[in-house]
Amino acid sequence: MTDQQQFRVTERPLGWTVTSGGERVSPVFVRRETAEAFAARLSTTRAPQDRPCLKCDRVFASEGIHDRLCPICSRGEAVAWGERAPGLPAMRKAAHSSGRAGLR
Repeated sequence: MTDQQQFRVTERPLGWTVTSGGERVSPVFVRRETAEAFAARLSTTRAPQDRPCLKCDRVFASEGIHDRLCPICSRGEAVAWGERAPGLPAMRKAAHSSGRAGLR
C-alpha cells in the first residue's frame, strides 16, 4: 500500500462504487453521496498506523491489522522467539497450562 492511496467514485449501471487502482473496493451504492462518504472513510481508516511488532515490540508503520510484524521480523532477521533485541526490555514469560484447569 502506498502512503497516499487514491479512491475514486465511479458510476456503474446500477449505481456508484468506490475504486482504487481500477479495482472495486466497495459495494454498489444507490446514491453518489453515500459512495463519496464511503471513500472518505476508507482513506482515513486505511492510513498506516504506528503499532508495536508482535515479535520484538519495535514500533513501525503498520498497513493494517493484518500487518503486525515489523519489516525486520517479517524477513526473518529478528532474534529467536522469546528473546529481545539488545536494548529492548525482556519479555514476560506466559503462564502455560496443559490442562483445562478452572473449567468445570
